[in-house]
Amino acid sequence: MILADIATGHHAGADVCIEAPGYRMPNGYAKKTYEGKQQLAHRVAWQQAYGPIPAGLEVLHFCDNPACINLDHLCLGTHAANMADMARKGRHRLWVELQTHCKHGHPYDEENTMWGTRNGYRTRRCRICHLTHKRVRRANAG
Repeated sequence: MILADIATGHHAGADVCIEAPGYRMPNGYAKKTYEGKQQLAHRVAWQQAYGPIPAGLEVLHFCDNPACINLDHLCLGTHAANMADMARKGRHRLWVELQTHCKHGHPYDEENTMWGTRNGYRTRRCRICHLTHKRVRRANAG
């Protein structure tokens, strides 16, 4: 199935999302097998329509619908541009708030969470990981 044909063949126009058929991950992104491997459907649609995605660029959604493959809703941009767009639209907090544990499995609870500000955004850190990192750094310095 060529997703680029679906993305342009429905004549949906620029205002209507066209969602990829098939499997959806819990985060809302659709996946498709392309060139022998699983890839995000919006990336597959872009590659089928326009060719390879240049190194250092990502396929971004104007519509903020992760399952959308409407080519009118997609563009190329850097990761930094994608994150800036996410922050500008207020979507960056959702990902942080959905995380209940740090990458090492420690809970983000009242006792183990350190809050701070970075680049104007409120951030949190795992206290256990922070103290472990601090101990390792001191041991390596002395």
